[in-house]
Amino acid sequence: AGKTDDLTLLDVIDAQHIAEALSRRHANEDMYTAIGPVLVAVNPYTALSKMGKSIVSDDVAWHYFLEPNRLTLAPHVFKV
Repeated sequence: AGKTDDLTLLDVIDAQHIAEALSRRHANEDMYTAIGPVLVAVNPYTALSKMGKSIVSDDVAWHYFLEPNRLTLAPHVFKV
């Protein structure tokens, strides 16, 4: 299965496939995953960054706040 930010888009939605998708996203350091309108956070107990920036920086917060089409953004606590 490919990478998906929203697990409602999985081909098969059951406990096993959701757990496998969350495990893959955790291994890829993707802390946040959507399941429809629900945000799931898997905390790997490490400081996470994307493209050299903290995922909870002011820049990231403003990016999510100012984006006119927030549905196109990856799952994140600032998207909620």
